[in-house]
Amino acid sequence: MIELAGQKGDVTHLAFAPNGRVVAASGGGRGLELWEIPSGNNWGRYERGPRFVDGSIAFHPTESACFGSCGNSVGEIETDTKKARIITIHGQGITYFGETSMVPDGSGFVSHCNADWLRDGTFFHLHWKRGDTLRVAWELRLDSTARRAPRVPQPQVIRVSPDGTTFVTLDASYGLARRPVPRIVRVAVRSTSNGELLRWTAIPASTRKDLTISPSAREFVTCHTNNLTVWNADDLEARPQRVQNDTRSNFTGIAFHPSGKYLAATSNDQTVKLYDTTTWQVAKTFTWEIGRMRSVAFSPDGTLAAAGSDTGKVVVWDVDL
Repeated sequence: MIELAGQKGDVTHLAFAPNGRVVAASGGGRGLELWEIPSGNNWGRYERGPRFVDGSIAFHPTESACFGSCGNSVGEIETDTKKARIITIHGQGITYFGETSMVPDGSGFVSHCNADWLRDGTFFHLHWKRGDTLRVAWELRLDSTARRAPRVPQPQVIRVSPDGTTFVTLDASYGLARRPVPRIVRVAVRSTSNGELLRWTAIPASTRKDLTISPSAREFVTCHTNNLTVWNADDLEARPQRVQNDTRSNFTGIAFHPSGKYLAATSNDQTVKLYDTTTWQVAKTFTWEIGRMRSVAFSPDGTLAAAGSDTGKVVVWDVDL
């Protein structure tokens, strides 16, 4: 087990490099923070060039690159040189990046962007090439047609499925208030080829801004309060399976093991639980005294796991299943 010390605050997002030798974290105002494994060497915060903001993290599957949001651009870190650069959309003005998710083959991203925070924004499929700007493959505007109409639901989470054919979003409603607060209202599945809305269903407003898709892409999991919800990705009208925590603690983070046989879930306590995805019973519980858990991730080969806490600390351990 390796304990990594970082900036104070919630670690809400975690990701491993493809070789498992670098872990990246976001959340709690840290922007983007990286450590080497197993040495635990902290690369520090990137104060020059890209100014990373809290949000989703992605490592390229074959190139030595890590990506995070910089608000009005995407930030890229070359993990072999530790150099960072800002990537913008080719031919676009100032664009505010919301959620962004890398497609499985690393050829680009599905992103939700706004030119104006008062607008409903646009889905982009953006092609990435090292050293170049992001090139638009397609875009789909989400703006409401009526001037005073409520804003259409805005994606708070985007996850591209492992097979690359669809992406799943958790969408929030803003209403017409002067200072609207986003409220999760639905989960939706869209086509990666053009952004078309394929299916959606309403979900509880207490749903946490996190979801994980199984390696087979046949199901995905969301969480709200102390319940996990297991969805059939092809049929959102089918009754989902509910899995209740064995304590009253709320779930805070979820991740499928690359084998698909287990789901890891963190709670608002010191535990990480592994659920058998056949029975949805707890197969193993890990307890780490680094604070209340906020996030969890597996290395691509499934041999390592990492969990982030509310203290800024991250624990990495060997997964023995």
